[in-house]
Amino acid sequence: MTDLLAGLNQRSHEWHLLGSLALPVRPHPDDPWPETMRPSQTGPHPAYCMPRTAFDLDLFAHSLRHRDAHDYGREVLAAIHDIAPPISQPGRTSTVGLGGLLRYSANALTVHDSGQVMGTLNAQPVDDRYGPRRTVAVADPIVVEIDIKPPSKMVYVGPPDVSHRSVTALDLPGLMPVRPTLFPISNQIADKLVLLTGPPTSLRGNNTTAWHRYKDLIDLHYLISTCRVDGDLLRQAVATNWNWNRMDAERLPVPYRVYGQSPLATPAERQIPWEAEIDALRHQWPQLRAYPHFSAMVDTISHFTAELSAGESSRWRPGQGWESDPTAAARSAQRALYAREDRERAARTQHTSMTPPPAAGPQQRGGPDRTRGRGLRP
Repeated sequence: MTDLLAGLNQRSHEWHLLGSLALPVRPHPDDPWPETMRPSQTGPHPAYCMPRTAFDLDLFAHSLRHRDAHDYGREVLAAIHDIAPPISQPGRTSTVGLGGLLRYSANALTVHDSGQVMGTLNAQPVDDRYGPRRTVAVADPIVVEIDIKPPSKMVYVGPPDVSHRSVTALDLPGLMPVRPTLFPISNQIADKLVLLTGPPTSLRGNNTTAWHRYKDLIDLHYLISTCRVDGDLLRQAVATNWNWNRMDAERLPVPYRVYGQSPLATPAERQIPWEAEIDALRHQWPQLRAYPHFSAMVDTISHFTAELSAGESSRWRPGQGWESDPTAAARSAQRALYAREDRERAARTQHTSMTPPPAAGPQQRGGPDRTRGRGLRP
C-alpha cells in the first residue's frame, strides 16, 4: 500500500492519507511513548507496532477538491489507472512496483455519484529477471482495497497535518521514505466520535445489520493515548462533521457513550456485543492485547470529550490531558490564513470538461452542512 501511495504522489495530484495506514505517522516524536502501549518485543518504533492492522488504502485527492463530483471521480479514476492499468485491458503494460518485484493492475472500480472511487487493485509478485513487458508470476497476487473519498465527505477545519515519520517501518533498499500529507487528526477523531454514537437513520430498520464500529473505538484509544490534539479545531470538527446529516442527533452525548452499550439509552436502541467483540479483536491481533477492555476505553473517551467541552484554547497532550495552549492565537491566525488562501484558490479554479464521466454506482448521500452549530454543547 505504501508503494502505491508513493506512486500516486509522484505522478499526479496531491493525495492526503487517512484511515488506519496513517496511524503510525501521527504521534509526535517529542512525546514520550505511553508505557501501557508498548509491544511485547523490541523492534520498530511502537507507533508501527501498536495500531490495528491496516487492510485498505484510504485517500483523498486534495488538489481536486474544488471539482464537481463527476469530474472528481473521472480524474481520480484516471490517476488510479495510470499506476494500475485495468485488468480488462491486457494490451496495456502493467506498472512496475517495488523496484520490479511487483506488477500493478486494477480490477473493476466503482465510481459513485458522489465521486467516491472504491474497488481493489492487484499487486502481482513477479520474477524481476524479466522486463516490464513480460510478467512471470512467482506467487498469488496481493489484493489491495482502495477507498478514495469524495469532497462531500472531507470537511477540513484547518490545514492538513504532516507525517512525523515514514509510513514504512523498515528501511528497504530501493524504497524511499514515504511521508504523506495527512487528513487533519481533528477531523479523523471527529468522524469516529460521531459515528460511534449511532447508525445513520437509514440503517435503523428492523432488518438491518446491527450497527457497530469496533475498529473506530480501537483507533480512538490509540489516537488519544499517543497524539496531540488541538481542542479548538476538534470542537469545530465535531460541530461540522458531515455524518450529522445522516443522523437524528446534533451533538455528542454527555457523558459520552457508544451506541448499543449496556444499559441501552432508549427502547429502540439495539444491543451491540461490544465487550465480546472487542475482546475477540484483542485476541485476534496480538498488538491489541495491550489495550484495555471495552469499558475502560469508553471511560477514556468520555473523559477526553468532557474536558474538551469545558475548555477554550486548549491542547491535548498524551499522558498529560488537556492543558492551556499558549500558541493558540498564533495557530488561529495560521488557520485563518490557510482558509483565506484556500478560498482564493477555489475562486481561481476554472475547470470545464466535455468528457463524459464514467458510469456511476449507487448514490452516496450526505455532505457538509455548516448552517447550524452542532457538536459538543447543547
